[in-house]
Amino acid sequence: MRKLIYISLLAFAAAGSAAAETITFDDLNGDGNHTIQNGYAGLNWDNVFIYDATHDPAGLNPSGYQFSVISPFNVAFTGHGEPITVSSDTVFNLNSAYLTSVWKDNMVVEATGSLLGVTIYHDTYSLSATAATLINFDFLGIDSFGLSIFSEGTQHPGYGQATNQVAIDNLNVDVAVPEPSTWVAAGLALGAIGFSQRKRLRAYASSAAKKHS
Repeated sequence: MRKLIYISLLAFAAAGSAAAETITFDDLNGDGNHTIQNGYAGLNWDNVFIYDATHDPAGLNPSGYQFSVISPFNVAFTGHGEPITVSSDTVFNLNSAYLTSVWKDNMVVEATGSLLGVTIYHDTYSLSATAATLINFDFLGIDSFGLSIFSEGTQHPGYGQATNQVAIDNLNVDVAVPEPSTWVAAGLALGAIGFSQRKRLRAYASSAAKKHS
C-alpha cells in the first residue's frame, strides 16, 4: 500500500511540471557502431545504437532504414535485435515516437513503462518495413521504458538481412521537473503511512500479549 501511494505521488509530480523535448538523434555519430551514452537528453540508454539512415554509410538499403527517417539524418535502433531500455533517475513522460521494422514485415513489438520496478503500462504495436509508424505511447509518470520483439514477422522481399531490428526517430518525452511542494506532500504522506503502520503493529502486539497473559 505504501509503495502504491508513493508511485501515485511520483506520477502526479511528473504530470505537474515538465519540459517537452523531441529527441532526433541527429547530433550523434551515425556510423552504426556507436551506442547512445548515458546522460544523452537527460536519460540512460541500454543497447540503443545510432545510424545515419539518410547517407547509409554501411550500404544497408534497400531496408526499412530508408523509410525510418523523420528528421535527417540519424535514427536510433535496437542493437542486435535485443531489447532496449531507456530510463531516468527521475520520472518522465514518454509521449510518442516513430518506429519502423528494419528487415521484416508485420513485426510486433512489446513496449512497457515502469516506475520503481512496477510495470504500469504494457502494449504491443505492429510495425511496417516500408513506412515509419507514429506510436502515441502516452506513458506518463515512468522512470523506465522497455522495447522488445513480441512477434518477429516475415522477411521483407529484397531486404538483405533477417535480424529483428527496430529503427526509432523523433522520440518525444517530457522530462519531469516536480514542484517542491509535491515532494513535501509525498514526504508527509509517507510519514503518515509509516506512523499508521507502527501504530497498528503496536496495537497488534499489545493484543497478542493480553491473549497469552
